[in-house]
Amino acid sequence: DPRPLPSNWTEAYCEDFTETYAVPFDSEQFIVMDDSFIQDLDTDHVCPAGQSEQSDALPASRYDDRDQKLSHEGIAQQIAYFAEQFRKVESSAKPGLTNFLASHRPLLGVACHQGRYLTVDWTMQQALGSGTLDLISATIHGHVHWFQGLVFEKQALPVEIVVGNGGTKLDSAKMADARAVEGLRVNGVRIERAFTSGLFGFSLMSRMPDGDYSLQSLQVGNHNEKTLPSDAETLMWNTSIPAMVRRQGLRRLAGAPEIHV
Repeated sequence: DPRPLPSNWTEAYCEDFTETYAVPFDSEQFIVMDDSFIQDLDTDHVCPAGQSEQSDALPASRYDDRDQKLSHEGIAQQIAYFAEQFRKVESSAKPGLTNFLASHRPLLGVACHQGRYLTVDWTMQQALGSGTLDLISATIHGHVHWFQGLVFEKQALPVEIVVGNGGTKLDSAKMADARAVEGLRVNGVRIERAFTSGLFGFSLMSRMPDGDYSLQSLQVGNHNEKTLPSDAETLMWNTSIPAMVRRQGLRRLAGAPEIHV
């Protein structure tokens, strides 16, 4: 534990959120960012009914959401705070290790609103620096109560893993097709492989003999799911995650086109 609880701790030690920190192991490290206190956008989770002609999944601005509790100034202050946290992510990432970024909210995950696809977290995307993800192999998140795995073309963005499907009873959000977002662009980068499922389950990640990582998404206990065949496989989706990636200057998400809620 990089920050063990002191033996003489009091209630004053507990805070609403925590600064970014890293948990290193022999071959990899997990860089943990607390973004759980960002207010959600008011979205309806309505996905396109059929084949969508949309080419880009765009962020939706919190400035346009009338249900936000913070003022525009307060939202801007949050963006500045997370820009500093992302600088800590960048300085924590080590070239000699495989770096994973773990946070509550999906950084580049794709969801739905008013029959269109949108990227989930505008605040974090506005704060993201141009080199923040250069050494990140995969990002791991929750918040949305489904599983989503995204693999981007030419590894131009980290593999995105949303493992919120341990809480599927808390959210009715579903996509009509598990691979519906394949081919969409996020920040100008095409999603090469995608899988989204609202089935209850969990995921396993293991390091393979060649040093890369294997990610398996499993469904369990879904016997009452009417759309699921009785002989459905436990394994829903799997992918490999490259070890020790090095990218060159990721294009900044801030300033990208937006949709309005």
